[in-house]
Amino acid sequence: RKIMDESHLEFLFKCYVDNHFTKQEEGEFMTLLAQPCNQLAVQKLIDMLIENTGSEMQMTDEATTDMLQKILHDNNWKARLK
Repeated sequence: RKIMDESHLEFLFKCYVDNHFTKQEEGEFMTLLAQPCNQLAVQKLIDMLIENTGSEMQMTDEATTDMLQKILHDNNWKARLK
């Protein structure tokens, strides 16, 4: 499969993190998370989020839980601790 355009993936990621998305965007994002070809791009986005988390940018607990469950369960990714 072709790797998703990273700018679109980043847009969907930001919508998800901000908990401001349509059902269609959420479904598309979950589909992209399940595709192994997007693993590296998603990991980079998560790393950037962790590095840049401050008062201006925080994921809701629900969004964090949903995303991590999706990543770890559907893709069998190994959690990486920093």
